[in-house]
Amino acid sequence: MLAFKVIAQPARILLFRHGQSAQNVAAAQMPLGAKALWAIHQLFGSTVSKPLLLATDRLSGRSSKSPIEDRHAPLTDLGVEQALLTGRELPALGIQPDVILTSTFFRTMLSGANINRGMVDAGGRAVPTNAFDFLIERQEGRLDGFPRAYLPVLEPEQSRLYFEYSKSGRLHLYRPPGGESMLDTYQRVTDPLLETLAKFPDQTVLIVGHGVTNMCIRSFLLQEDFVAAVNARSYRMPNLALMDFRWQADLGRWVLDPQTAERQVFTGARK
Repeated sequence: MLAFKVIAQPARILLFRHGQSAQNVAAAQMPLGAKALWAIHQLFGSTVSKPLLLATDRLSGRSSKSPIEDRHAPLTDLGVEQALLTGRELPALGIQPDVILTSTFFRTMLSGANINRGMVDAGGRAVPTNAFDFLIERQEGRLDGFPRAYLPVLEPEQSRLYFEYSKSGRLHLYRPPGGESMLDTYQRVTDPLLETLAKFPDQTVLIVGHGVTNMCIRSFLLQEDFVAAVNARSYRMPNLALMDFRWQADLGRWVLDPQTAERQVFTGARK
């Protein structure tokens, strides 16, 4: 808590998750003939089920590996609309950010640009935007781009380890091959966060981040128990949901506005 007291702080932080992305849609994708595939996997193992899954996907024109890396995943049309509507709603709520910070992933930069555009549409003003590598989503290494439902077949050992860590309350420590654990992400995000925020004293800073990185920022700002946040799956916030933090100088700490915690401020988007 001492670090907050000795370093200049913004007056307000508006923390959003990006709009709906192609990866969000792909994450829920189930393999074709999933029940039969799982039965084959149980009987014969991944040496049979894995090539069968890949061949089935190729023949159907689908892919069990995302066609683009996570960092290049675009917003869906709905995700663009969500960002525009969010930007249009902010002036009506009396909110005018001074700057927008995003990660260097395409979906957050596009969300930030469309929030900016929406604010202008509603009579607000456009603001500078800055993209930072430290705000990128948790890195999943070898698992990057795979729909979750495919992992028991494509990566059975990693799937087993994931659930083992999850059931034992150690999910924050699970690290996929070549990737980050959530604790790694927390350290990567929070180390440069204070230094970056100090560049915007007494301003309103709008951040467009990701599920895991936003959980890290929330836990850090509020000095919450990070392990408890992971176990509560706090990284599953809706697209373009808002967390509104106010700096309380007399207390030397950040306070989360309970009225807006993880609430989508836009209305009228297509479902």
